[in-house]
Order: sequence, then structure tokens, then C-alpha cells
Amino acid sequence: DYLEFVPTERARIAVVGGSFCRIYVPNNGSILDIGCGEGATSDFLTIEQKEHYVGVDLSKEAIHLAKTKRGHPLKFVHSSADDFIPMHKFDAIIFADVLYYTDYKKILD
Repeated sequence: DYLEFVPTERARIAVVGGSFCRIYVPNNGSILDIGCGEGATSDFLTIEQKEHYVGVDLSKEAIHLAKTKRGHPLKFVHSSADDFIPMHKFDAIIFADVLYYTDYKKILD
């Protein structure tokens, strides 16, 4: 919940979702959010972008909260960044605050 209630964190998320995605992603473009947490970035997307949004997070609790708080049409998937295999290409990938949690040895092998 701190991402929604700490002003500096909410502002950072607003830049990614409200500025970056609106400028660089087509209005009906698809967005993959690796390390989405509770899906706060999706709050700043257009309605059309929300229809093509997929959030992925390692935390079952975060995914449960994302589905509960934000729900349809957003899609949330419980998976690690290392194991997630997308079913199609995306117009944009958000990969913020995730590298620390990746299994770099697995990726480099």
C-alpha cells in the first residue's frame, strides 16, 4: 500500500504510467509490467491501455490485492520475472525496481 500513500512513490509511478506510457505507447497499445506489485501503475493508463495491460509479480499477496483493487479489464499473473513467458509481443515493458529480485546466475547461464 505504500506505493499508493507515500507521495514520492505515487509521483514516481505517475511519471511511468501517466507520462511515459501516454507518450510512448499507442492509446490501444499493450503494456507488460514486470514487478507490478499491486498494479498501481495501471491507475494512470488510458482505458484502452488497461484493456491490453498484463502485470506480473512474484508476490501472491500483491497479485491478489491487484486483482481485488483493480480487477477487470486488467490482467495480473503470479510469476517470477525469470519464469514468465509472454504469449505475445508488447508495445512497452515496464521493468522498474525488479533487478534486485532476479536470479542473475540463472539468466546468465
